[in-house]
Amino acid sequence: MNEQQTKSPFDLLLDQIREVVREEIRTATGKDSQSPTLLSAERAAKLFDVPKTWISDAARRGELPSVKLGHYVRFRIDDLHAFVATRSQKNS
Repeated sequence: MNEQQTKSPFDLLLDQIREVVREEIRTATGKDSQSPTLLSAERAAKLFDVPKTWISDAARRGELPSVKLGHYVRFRIDDLHAFVATRSQKNS
């Protein structure tokens, strides 16, 4: 008998929820080949658990590397990780 046929509807729902959570984690951590290479200020802020305004202000001041696409400001995940790494080295 097929595994899908033996699972209860509740178990099937839990499997779907788990897959959604896994996808969100892959997207947030950049460990998915389909994840965006550029993040909005909002997504960058969520990734590092800081306010969106802090991300935007740091980019505006030139402290945080960013990419301007017209009036949109986006962030490379590698730049964000490098920024945090240099900050943590300065604080050590």
